[in-house]
Amino acid sequence: MNQRGALIDLAKRINDGFNAVDSKRVEVGRLLLQAREIIDAERSSHGGPTWEQWCAKNVERSQPDIRKVMALARNANAAAAQQAERGKARERMRRLRAAAADDRANVRALRDEGMYVKLPPDVRAHYGHIDFDPAPAFPEPGFDGLEVEWPDGTVLVHPPYVARHELKGRGTKAWVVRALDHHKKGNKVIVILSVHEPIYMLLEAGAKIVPEGRVRCLHKITDEPDPHPPVTVGFVLEPKQESTLAAAANDDGRIDPLAKVSPELPPKLNLSNEKKVKARSVVERAMHPGNTVADLLSYVRAYHRITGGWMPSELDIGSFAVQIEQLKADKAAALADSAKAIKLDMENRQLKTRIRQLEFELASLKRPRRKER
Repeated sequence: MNQRGALIDLAKRINDGFNAVDSKRVEVGRLLLQAREIIDAERSSHGGPTWEQWCAKNVERSQPDIRKVMALARNANAAAAQQAERGKARERMRRLRAAAADDRANVRALRDEGMYVKLPPDVRAHYGHIDFDPAPAFPEPGFDGLEVEWPDGTVLVHPPYVARHELKGRGTKAWVVRALDHHKKGNKVIVILSVHEPIYMLLEAGAKIVPEGRVRCLHKITDEPDPHPPVTVGFVLEPKQESTLAAAANDDGRIDPLAKVSPELPPKLNLSNEKKVKARSVVERAMHPGNTVADLLSYVRAYHRITGGWMPSELDIGSFAVQIEQLKADKAAALADSAKAIKLDMENRQLKTRIRQLEFELASLKRPRRKER
C-alpha cells in the first residue's frame, strides 16, 4: 500500500475510533501519530499539505481535541491518563448541568417576579379598615398607583418588588416618597415592606431606631471618607425594665398603655365568655409592634367599652394626654423632615442621570459619522 492509500486508511480508522460508542482515544492518538509521521515525511521530501491542513480535510475533530488524544497516546501510563481525562469530562458536564439548572431557576424567578403580592387576610386584618390601596394585586387596566391622586383616609401601601422598576425610578423608594407626601396631608398611611431578616430581628426585639442619614465612614488606612456613603440607621436595644405607662411613652412616639394589663379579667366584673374573649383579643392586638399612638388609644377605649367602664389603674391615661400630643407632634415633624431629605435626594439623582444622558448625546453628536459608500 502506498503512502496516499495508507493515509486514507488511517483517516477512516481515526474517524471510526472517534465516533465509536466506547471511544478508543488512546488507540486513535497512536493512529494520529502514525499519520503525522507520514505527512511530515512527504512534506520534507516533495512538499504537500501541512499537518493542520490534512487534519482539517480528513479528521472529523477540532485541532484541540486532536492534540489532546495525541498527548494521551504519548503518555507512558496512557490508561491512567485516559481515566483522569474522563473524570475531568464528567466534572465539566456536572457543572454545565448545574449551570443549566440555575438558569432555569432564574427564568422561573423572573417569570414570577412581582406575582407574590397579595397579603394574607390575617396580616391585612392587623391594620383594620383600609380606605385605599394604591398597589392592588389586580389593578384596573391603565391604573397607576404612583400617578393617581390618593384620596383622604387610611392608605395601605404594599408595593410589589420588581427589579426593572428599581432601575426606572418606580421601585420601593418611589412608593415610600409618595406615602410620606400623603402622610404630610394628615392621613394615616400603612407601608408594608420586605426587609432583611437581621433588621426584622432587631425591630421585633423592640430596638429604637435612630436615622443617621448617609454616614461617610472613613477608610481604615487613609482616613478618607467614603465617596458613596449608604443610608445608615442605628438600632438601640435598651435593657428591659419594669414597664409603667410613663416608661412606655418612647421617644419615637410609640406608647404601650396596655403593657401592664393582664388578659385575665377580675371575676367581679361578671362578664360573659364572649366579652372575655373580646377583651383578651383587644389586649393581644394592642401588643402588635406596628401600632401607632392613635391605634393604641383606640384599643384602650375598646377595652374600656367591653368591660363596661372598668379600667385598671395602669390605664389612667388622663395625666399623659399632653405628653401624648407632644409625642405625636414631634413624630410628625421628624417624618416631614425625613420626607424632604428623601425627596431632595431623589431629585438630585434624577438631575445627575439627566446630565449623564445629555453628555452622552453631546458626545454622540461630536463623533464623526462614517462616510457612506
